[in-house]
Amino acid sequence: MKQGKTFGELALQNDEPRAASVFADSDVHCLVVDRELFNKNLAKLEKKKQEELVVFLRNVPYLKPLPQKLAVKLSLALEKVTVEKVGEIVYR
Repeated sequence: MKQGKTFGELALQNDEPRAASVFADSDVHCLVVDRELFNKNLAKLEKKKQEELVVFLRNVPYLKPLPQKLAVKLSLALEKVTVEKVGEIVYR
């Protein structure tokens, strides 16, 4: 994972056990957010972000026939990429 990335938010959102673990191979600084704090402050932001990504995916002609559940899963895998040069090819 890169700096600024998160994990476990779906478990907090859906009140389920976390589906993944993260292991550090160097020193890290982490912010731990419990369910109560998440629900008070961050859940609405995470949900809105996810909904906006699903709307974005629904506007891609090739992805329009995708079932809603799959569109939601795909939205969770998206990563923001900044393109520095015009004509640069980016893939992840």
